[in-house]
Amino acid sequence: MMCSSKRFLVHPQTLERLQDAGVQETLIEFMLADGASPSQFRRTYEDAGLPASGPFIDRSLIRMMNVLSDSTVIFLLFLVSLAVLAISLLCIRYILFLQLEQDRQQTGMMKALGISRKAVRQIYLVHYALLTVPGILAGLLAALILQRPLLKQLRELYGTAPDSSAVPLACLLAASVIALIVLISVRLSLHSLDRQSPLDALRNPQTFGRSGTRFMSAAVCAGCTFLVLVPLFLSHTLSSPGFVTSMGIGDAQLRLDLQSAPTADSLSERLQKDDRVQRWTLLKTYGESARLKDGSSLSLPVETGDLEAFPVTCDKGSLPRQQNELALSVLAARELDLEPGDILRLEGQSEPFVITGLYSDITNGGKTAKALHLKTYQAPVWTVGYVTLKEGADSQSWMESMSGAGIPVTSIRDYVRQTYAQTLHQLDLASQLAAFTGLFILCVVMFLAIRLSIQQNRPTLSLKKALGFTTGQLKREWFVRQISWCLGGTAAGLLLAMGPGQWLCRLVLEQLGATGFDFDIPCPATLAVLVLICAAALTATWCSLSVIRSVTPCECLRGKETS
Repeated sequence: MMCSSKRFLVHPQTLERLQDAGVQETLIEFMLADGASPSQFRRTYEDAGLPASGPFIDRSLIRMMNVLSDSTVIFLLFLVSLAVLAISLLCIRYILFLQLEQDRQQTGMMKALGISRKAVRQIYLVHYALLTVPGILAGLLAALILQRPLLKQLRELYGTAPDSSAVPLACLLAASVIALIVLISVRLSLHSLDRQSPLDALRNPQTFGRSGTRFMSAAVCAGCTFLVLVPLFLSHTLSSPGFVTSMGIGDAQLRLDLQSAPTADSLSERLQKDDRVQRWTLLKTYGESARLKDGSSLSLPVETGDLEAFPVTCDKGSLPRQQNELALSVLAARELDLEPGDILRLEGQSEPFVITGLYSDITNGGKTAKALHLKTYQAPVWTVGYVTLKEGADSQSWMESMSGAGIPVTSIRDYVRQTYAQTLHQLDLASQLAAFTGLFILCVVMFLAIRLSIQQNRPTLSLKKALGFTTGQLKREWFVRQISWCLGGTAAGLLLAMGPGQWLCRLVLEQLGATGFDFDIPCPATLAVLVLICAAALTATWCSLSVIRSVTPCECLRGKETS
């Protein structure tokens, strides 16, 4: 339905046999010069009266189909990469804080011996630079190894791209940018060394506040929750039956595709008498031409009938309610430069039409229109029926009876699955990858955060043990404090997924003509993810608290830290 064309590649001998049994179709292809407008060329071609009975497929339609399939997954992977990078920078920052806590006396001693602060910073900066370079090289090597299985489907669908020297350069540039971001983050974190005098470093073991570690715990929970929920919400929304209203299709139970008017007339009588049918409508599509302001025309499929029976989603305005009204798809309105309230003339129609609204549509190139009725003597290009059965009616037997009468019928759920099968499969894989990545990062960072917090507060823990507190009591105290931060971070991640996450997905789909996009949130799955995130964070917290056993009561008397 997105391109109105299905093709098969056959052997030349098979083609010779098929030519005698069918009508031959001719494909006419053009490569336009740089800067030429495909829309203007199309209007010029049609005005010249050249053959134009088939669908018009341009690069924008092919781009839209690519975005619906592979580019949607690439967008999610890019979003996951940004979230992982942000969380990684947070990890590096607090790992560095932990290292500075452990090396506090050494850095204080170096300053007391006269080593400048700049030299001390350079020691740590060189150390982390030497760790960053092998990490970047390992990432490049992993990308080279994984590129063949990851790009297998792209090569099968679109062919092999020509070799280009720009690809390795782009990879090296991206790796260099990531290394630069990491080193800048390390450099900014090392400013804390400038605020420490040699005496403070030698005598005061606490310079970093406890709230910093707790904030990191909440921030990581929020980031990982966002990382897991956005792919889950997008996958569930695209696979839900209600999303068809953003595809230009009615939210019905069943869909019937007809080609001839006599079949549509007999079907109308049959549906009228069928006791199992609760609501139905037949929509006829005519191939019309819109007259533009410059005098040229544009092919525009216009769907007519009872549009309110199974309405589509309107981004602006509403569907037509009178004979001289017309609703345009978003992509068609963009090309025609029209808004609700403007006037549009169709060739062959005596009266102009008033644009009442703009609706979402990604079928048939995304450039369609809807009206109640057209005064025309031409036969409809196709007829589509939408049916919803009464509660308790057996839809499978009803579909079999229609198929037996030669009427193609498909459930809307299967229609969505067939249209987006590959996309939904890839989205599911991306969701699983995001969930695994998010949980892994969450456990590692929470473990490091608690270790950092314990390292910061060893003297306080030692003093409490000297006063009679047991290790179990201290662990329970820290664990209870951590619960509220984990719950708060998880709730913040949910709000981020429902706010900025939904906005980013909406921004991508709006470029395809699917406006008014909202997440269809699966409550059971969302609740399960939130519980899983909290459980993983608290489990990592409890495991990391075992280091409290190594804190001895005499440490507070010695006035020094032990690792």
